[in-house]
Amino acid sequence: MAEHIKSTFRLGVQRALAVASTHYDMDLKLVSSGYVDAPGVVGDAAAAAMDEADAAVEDFAAALAKKLEDDIPP
Repeated sequence: MAEHIKSTFRLGVQRALAVASTHYDMDLKLVSSGYVDAPGVVGDAAAAAMDEADAAVEDFAAALAKKLEDDIPP
């Protein structure tokens, strides 16, 4: 069961990156490294910046997830 959940999650991430990469010129290697903080931003400020980035893409993520639901295996 855990392997199925991981596989489904991986497929969702893959599809999301594939859709985004068809719209934007992205360095996928850099994107896959995770969040990038501005120099000197640490601690609570870094956490707040990540929360802000997450909030900025929330609507996009929800809309994309809805479109991809039929592609995710049950």
